[in-house]
Amino acid sequence: MGNKINIENIVNLKKKSQNKNFSKTEKEPSPYYIPINNNDTTLVFESRFECGNLLAVSKKSENEYILVVQNDTNTTGYNQWFFFKISNTRANMTYHFNIINLVKFKFNFQ
Repeated sequence: MGNKINIENIVNLKKKSQNKNFSKTEKEPSPYYIPINNNDTTLVFESRFECGNLLAVSKKSENEYILVVQNDTNTTGYNQWFFFKISNTRANMTYHFNIINLVKFKFNFQ
């Protein structure tokens, strides 16, 4: 019985997360990746904010990343836009982002 899920606690946590009046003591979420040191050039991506829609990132090479965005709301799989934040960038460095699922299907209306 120690592993029993308390539905009331889950509902309360969901309500708290939907509350737009966050207290000033609440912090930003911890990053999924933290650079090891100042020489670590891996970019840090973040989209856990309103309208952020980055689902996954994979580092292909030193300056190239593969990105997957979440499906647009109320669609059957459209992905027409992206919104996320990047940190740990370097000056005079070129980065390449391959968003592999940025699509809108073409419909033939007759």
